[in-house]
Amino acid sequence: MPAKQRRMLAPGSKVTVHGDRIRINASVKPSGYIKTQVRTFGGGVIEGRTFGTADRIIGDGPHLPVSWNGDDTLNHNGAPLIFSFKLRRAKLFGIEFF
Repeated sequence: MPAKQRRMLAPGSKVTVHGDRIRINASVKPSGYIKTQVRTFGGGVIEGRTFGTADRIIGDGPHLPVSWNGDDTLNHNGAPLIFSFKLRRAKLFGIEFF
């Protein structure tokens, strides 16, 4: 999506992803974290992309990488996706696919 073209998504919205990686713009307070889970539009969680395998995202910045057990690829094969986020003492401002 071009830098000037932005849109808001409701929780649970289907997203067609261009790219195989994700990074977020977020602010995480000390002792907080963000974790990400990825599901197909049909509802199944993508193998290895669960909250249980998600690496904790900490810090504050516009380009924080999202990964699962050190692997940052989405493994979605071009399918539309649904992202879920667990936030503890954190704020999520934006998502970027690349």
